[in-house]
Amino acid sequence: MLIKSCEIDKYSNYSFKNAQELKDHYERVRKRLFKPEQEIKNIVENKSVLRDREKYKKRIRIATIVAIVSYFYKTTDRDVLVGKTTQSVRYRYITMYLAYHVGGWSIADISNSMNYKQTTVYHGVLKIRDHRKVDVMLDSDLKAISLRVEKLRGV
Repeated sequence: MLIKSCEIDKYSNYSFKNAQELKDHYERVRKRLFKPEQEIKNIVENKSVLRDREKYKKRIRIATIVAIVSYFYKTTDRDVLVGKTTQSVRYRYITMYLAYHVGGWSIADISNSMNYKQTTVYHGVLKIRDHRKVDVMLDSDLKAISLRVEKLRGV
């Protein structure tokens, strides 16, 4: 009996007794690597996937959120992004909070866009979330800014 050798990749070497075994092995590998057509059809028709696509289409740019916050507090974009005063840091944290909760951006996206570490962005989001519960003025400011951002988003 003749044994044919077929090298699937450079790390393994499979031996097959006949062409049928080779064909069966190929089908098993193909089924593991590629999803059946019915499963792909279910994923495409899944409404949550389509909803996620719509959500990402309607995301507002972080630069626009920075501009809205700086206009609302009558300061400059540069002051919001790199200012060293306590107020500047607060405005920056508000921008991060709004980008995360209203803008729909992830922590990683915000950190890349604003050139801060992810831990800083996460700290800012949590800090504003906690202060919002206590500070009535901050809460009313966030509601007003959120309305402006959502108006631009078309929500």
